[in-house]
Amino acid sequence: RDRVDIDFAFTNKTDFAADEPVKLDLYVKNVPALLVKVFEINTSNYYRTQLKEVDTDVNLDGLVANAEESHRSDEPPLRRTARRFEFPKLTKPGVYVIDFIGAGKSSRALVRKGRLRPVVGTGTAGQTVTVVDDAGKPVANASVWLGGREYKADESGTATVPFSSEPGRRPVVLGNAEFACLDHIDHQPEGYRLDAGIHVDRESLVTQKVAPVLVRPGLFLNGRPVSVKLLEEVKLRIVSTDHSGISSSTEVPDFKLFEDRESVHEFRVPPRLAALSVVLTAKVKSLSLNQPVD
Repeated sequence: RDRVDIDFAFTNKTDFAADEPVKLDLYVKNVPALLVKVFEINTSNYYRTQLKEVDTDVNLDGLVANAEESHRSDEPPLRRTARRFEFPKLTKPGVYVIDFIGAGKSSRALVRKGRLRPVVGTGTAGQTVTVVDDAGKPVANASVWLGGREYKADESGTATVPFSSEPGRRPVVLGNAEFACLDHIDHQPEGYRLDAGIHVDRESLVTQKVAPVLVRPGLFLNGRPVSVKLLEEVKLRIVSTDHSGISSSTEVPDFKLFEDRESVHEFRVPPRLAALSVVLTAKVKSLSLNQPVD
C-alpha cells in the first residue's frame, strides 16, 4: 500500500523524428500529485564543452524548466495505473529532459527529437562534410565544429574541413539554427599517391631507332582519384643499361600529362640494350604541410 511507483513502460521511445509528437507511458501508483517538468538542453554548448552524449544524469541545477505541469490522481494507493503523458509543446528538434516528481520519488526521461548526421567525402582542399537530417536531406547553412574550430557549410549543407597532421577518429558537433548533434568522423591525413602505367613495345626496341614510351598517370588522394593538374615539376627519367653494365640516363623536364589520353615520349634506342628503366616523378603542394611533397 505504501509503495510509490513512477515507472516508464518498456514500449516508450526515446528518439523521435523532428515532426513527431512526443508521448510517454508511465505506470503510476500511490502518487496523488505528480509534477512534470520539461527542460531543454543547450546542445551546442553542452557538446562542445563535454564532447559526450547527454545522459539522464545531466546536472540540471540552476536551470529553469521550460514547461511545468501538475497532474492529480484520485486512484487508491493500492492501484497501479497506466497513464499517458503527451507533450504537444515539444515541436522543434532538440534534446529534452522530462522529470516526473511525486510522493518523494523522481523518474527522468531523456527525449531526442530530430537528428543530424555527417556524410564525409574527400576533396582536394580537405574532407567534405555534408550535414543531413532524419530524411537524408542536406541541411542548408549548417555548421561543423571540430577541434575547437567551427566550419560553416554552404547552401548545400557541405563544409570543408582541412586534413589533419594527427589523423584519427574525432568527435564533431553538427549544428544548425535550432539544435546540435554529436557524432564522430575519421579525420584523415593528406596522403597523395602517384601511379603510372608505362608501356614500351618490345618490338620497337631496335638499335638506333626511335621508340615511343606511353605514360598514363593516376593521382590519388586518400585512395580517391583527383586531377593530375595538381602535379607540378613533372619529370620523366629514362635509364638504359647495356650488356657491359654501363648506364646512361635521359631526363625530360616539364613532361606534359593529360586527363583523357596517354602522354608519349620518343627516345633513340642505344646499342646493345640490356635493360630499360622509366620513372615518372612530380611534386604536389600539401595544404596541411604548406609545402611541396615529392
